[in-house]
Amino acid sequence: MLGIASDMNSPKKIILVIIHSSLGELNWILPFISYLKENQDNYDIVTLFFSDKLLESARNEGMLYKMLDQNSRVIRKRQLLGFLLGNSSRIAYIFKDFWPITSKSLAASIRSISSSAQLILYPHAYALYSVSNKLSPYIHNSKKHDELVYDGLVLNSAYDINYWSERIAHDRIKVLGPLGYSAWWQRIVAMETQDLVDAERKFTGKFDQVIAFILRGPNGQYLSEEDYQRLMAEAITEFANMSNTFIYVKPHPRQDISEVEKYLDSLPKNRFKVVDYNTFVLGRMTDFSVSFWSSAITDFLAIGTPTIEYFSFNGSCSLWLRTRDNAQTSFFDKLGLTLQARDKNSLRAALKKMNDNIDEVRTEQLNNFSEVFENSEEVGEKMIQYLQQGTGSKKRSRVPMATLLKSYLHVFFASLKGTAGR
Repeated sequence: MLGIASDMNSPKKIILVIIHSSLGELNWILPFISYLKENQDNYDIVTLFFSDKLLESARNEGMLYKMLDQNSRVIRKRQLLGFLLGNSSRIAYIFKDFWPITSKSLAASIRSISSSAQLILYPHAYALYSVSNKLSPYIHNSKKHDELVYDGLVLNSAYDINYWSERIAHDRIKVLGPLGYSAWWQRIVAMETQDLVDAERKFTGKFDQVIAFILRGPNGQYLSEEDYQRLMAEAITEFANMSNTFIYVKPHPRQDISEVEKYLDSLPKNRFKVVDYNTFVLGRMTDFSVSFWSSAITDFLAIGTPTIEYFSFNGSCSLWLRTRDNAQTSFFDKLGLTLQARDKNSLRAALKKMNDNIDEVRTEQLNNFSEVFENSEEVGEKMIQYLQQGTGSKKRSRVPMATLLKSYLHVFFASLKGTAGR
C-alpha cells in the first residue's frame, strides 16, 4: 500500500499532475497515473492542464483523455486557485515535466502553497539524451533548474543521467524507466483501441504494406524551411513510386494540417490518411515507420515496429552527435535503434532494406532497444517505492509569509488569465 496509513475518516492525500505544454507529457505520465490508481488507494489523483488548447487536443486525440478521465479528476488552470484554497494541505506530490523551473514558475508557486508537497520533475516524452549509461565527470549548473523549488527528477533510462546531472542535483535523480513501454501498458492500450485498429485494418488490409510517416515541422533551430520542403518532397516522391503501399501521415501536434496536405497531392487519395493517432496505436496499424527526428522512434519499437529515421541534421541541437565523418546525427542512430536516411537516395536504400529484410531489421533494433530501456515491467512498483521512501531531498522549511503571499497572487492571476504562466 502506497504511503503512510491514514485515519479512515481523513481525506485522502492528493497527487497533482501538471500537463504543461505537450501531449508527450500525458503520454509519459498516464501509465503511472493508471498504475497508481490500480495499485493503491491512499491517494486521489488530479491532473491540471496549463493550456485549454492542450486539453482540447487531448480530448480530440481520444484515447489518452478517455484513460485519463477514468483514473483522474481533470481541472483547468482557471480552476486552480479554487482548487488550492480547498485542497493545498492534502497535496503530497506534484508532478511536472522537466522544462526549466525557477522560483518564478507557476509550479513553484503551487509547491509553496502546498506546504508539505514534493515537486517531482518527469520526462517531456520518451526521448533520449545520451548514448552512454556510464557516469562521466560533469559540471552542475543550476541556473535553469532552481534547486530550491523541486525535489526530484525521474528518468526513462540510465543513458540520460549524464545529461541531466549537469542540470539537476545528481542526488535527486532517480532512474525509473518507461512504464509506457511495458507489456502491461501495451495490453491496456490494445484493449482500449482494438475496435479502431480493426476498423483501420479492414481498409488497409488490401495493401501489401502500411507505413507510418511521422513529421516534425520546420524550426529555426532544428530544421530549416528549405530542408523541410526538400525532405517532404523527396519522401512523397518515394512513397508514390512504391506500389500497393498505404501511408498514415502523422503531423506534429503544432503543425498546420493544411500545410502538410499540400505535399500529398501527388499521392492517390486512397493511398494515404492524415491522422493524429497516438504513436502506440499507430504502431499497431503499420509495418514500419519513416520518422523525422522524434521519440516516436522508440515508441514504435516498444510495440515491436521497426523504424527509419529520416531527417536533415543541418540545424543546431545540443542533443545531436557527430559521426566518424563529422556529420551530425541522433542518439537513435548511434544506439542502433533505427535505420538512417537523410535524402532521397538514402531513403530509397533504407526502404529497400526494410522491404527485403524487415525481420532482421526488427530483431537488431529491438535487441538494442532492450539494452537502453531495461526492466520496464518493474517500473510501476519502482515508482511506488520511490514515493514511499521519499525523493531524497531535504525536509522543506517553512515558507516565508511574503513568499506565500506572492505565490497566491501568482496563482490568482494565472487562474484569471486561464493560460498564462509556466
